[in-house]
Amino acid sequence: MALILMILAVLIGGALVLGLAWVLRAFSLFRTIPYPWVLVLVHTLFIVLIVVTFPVDRFTSPPPFDDLYSAFFFIPGFHIYVLGLKASFHLLPWLERAFGHQTTGIASFLYIPSFVGSILGGLQWYWLGRLIQRLGLMRWSEPPAAGAARSRSP
Repeated sequence: MALILMILAVLIGGALVLGLAWVLRAFSLFRTIPYPWVLVLVHTLFIVLIVVTFPVDRFTSPPPFDDLYSAFFFIPGFHIYVLGLKASFHLLPWLERAFGHQTTGIASFLYIPSFVGSILGGLQWYWLGRLIQRLGLMRWSEPPAAGAARSRSP
C-alpha cells in the first residue's frame, strides 16, 4: 500500500510540473525557451516553494515519521528524496561539528535534500523533456498559440 501511495505521489508531482509548464507556455511566458529547460525551471520553482513553505508546517508528518518532509514525495519524488536523505546522513557528523544541533537538523532535513532534489530532479526533468521532444509528443506539450483563431469549415 505504501509503495502505491509513493507512486501516486510521484505521478501527481509529475502532473503538476507538466501542467504548469504547459500553462506557462500557453501564455507565451516561456515560449522562446526550449521545452526541457521549461520543465527544469518549473521543477526548480516547486522546490523553492517547498522550502519556503516549510515554516508553515503543512507537510511535516507526525511522529515517528517526523524526519520525513512529505512535500518532497511529490516533487522531486520519493526516489530522489531518499538520495538526498542519504547524502545528508553522510554529512551529518561534519555538520554537527561545524554548526550545532538545531542548524544541522534543519539542514539535514530540508536544505540538503532540496539541493540534491533540485540537481537530480532537474536532470530528470531535462531528460524527460528531451524524450518528449524526441518521441514527437511536442504537439501535446505545445499549447495553442495565444489568440490564434480556429478555422471553421462551412
